[in-house]
Amino acid sequence: MQKKITTKNRFAAYGGISLVLFLSIFVFPVFPKCYIEGAGLTPFKVISEYIICGILVAAGAALYRRRNDVDPVMFGFLMAALAVTVASEIAFTHYVSVYGPANQIGHMLKLISSYLIYRAIVARGLLSPYQSMFRELAQSQKELERYSRVLETRVAERTRELEQSNRELRHLSGQLVHAEEKERRRIARDLHDSIGQTLSAIKLTVENAAETLGQRVDSRHLKELETLVPMARTAIDEVRRIIMDLRPPVLEKGILHTIGTVCRDFERLHPDIRIQTDLSVAEDQVPEEIKVPIFRLLQEALHNIDKHSNASSVDVIFCLEGDRLRFEVADNGKGFDPQTAESGFAQSGFGLKGMRERAELSGAGFQIQSRPGGGTRVQVDWPIAPGPEAAAAGHLF
Repeated sequence: MQKKITTKNRFAAYGGISLVLFLSIFVFPVFPKCYIEGAGLTPFKVISEYIICGILVAAGAALYRRRNDVDPVMFGFLMAALAVTVASEIAFTHYVSVYGPANQIGHMLKLISSYLIYRAIVARGLLSPYQSMFRELAQSQKELERYSRVLETRVAERTRELEQSNRELRHLSGQLVHAEEKERRRIARDLHDSIGQTLSAIKLTVENAAETLGQRVDSRHLKELETLVPMARTAIDEVRRIIMDLRPPVLEKGILHTIGTVCRDFERLHPDIRIQTDLSVAEDQVPEEIKVPIFRLLQEALHNIDKHSNASSVDVIFCLEGDRLRFEVADNGKGFDPQTAESGFAQSGFGLKGMRERAELSGAGFQIQSRPGGGTRVQVDWPIAPGPEAAAAGHLF
């Protein structure tokens, strides 16, 4: 507030002085004469010019002392303007005629001084900061665009690296599934050809021995021998069950035949549930690596339907859509909440969580669509388009 009052007082003082001078010159002719025609400048005028020069020199000295607070370019223009103004005032002290060369030089120097002040105050003090600011904004925008391009490049690189890692992960998963199924086939074949055949031979030998000895000895003495027959039969059944778990023999006839067989067997055991199949894919379009996962997923899906859904109708779909194989099992049962069901079904076989893990390990996408009272749809799809990583994993991945 004090600053505003001081400013007003200063303007009032300057205005009062200007008014007094105006009145003393034009209204009340009491102001001393500065120029006499034919004689030239009066002593008052010359002394006044030197006083003005002294004031300008003092102003220049004050500006020099505060040069560190002023823009260097503006400081140079202001010092030059003061110097030219002093020179113009000195020129004014030497003219005799209004049209004389000294008066003309003085006014030319005044114009030069005004131009220098314009460059200092207007061009440098007002325009240049905005130009500098816009230049800095433009430079900042360029820097931002450069950083944006660098960021986009790095994001693209990281995305490519992530995609490559995902491809390698799918490739390794495919190799793991392929190796697992290969080892399962080998173990199942060894069990069938060695232990299974041996147990069958033992059973047959014991049966023949019991039949032969039964004609020669008392049947009471054959009881311990005859007990070996059901034991051998139980062992054979156990070996067959292990072989079935490792590598179902029905798969040797193809996955399409296997799906049909499993569905027919399920209908025979559950006559109140009707299964409709839509198998619109050729056998040679199904990679060998995913046949066992499909079989296991179908087994578990039907097991869950039997145990939990109360369904009367089931649709089994296996088809080729573009570059993906889609396998789907849908029922019209009571449904459930998928967000809380996977852990809840863990006790039924390997459950929905196990189904998801098996599907994803084989390189598939796994989706469950269900709601209470709205049935359940389990959808699994595998990419079959060959890529750089398909060399070791067949047609998949």
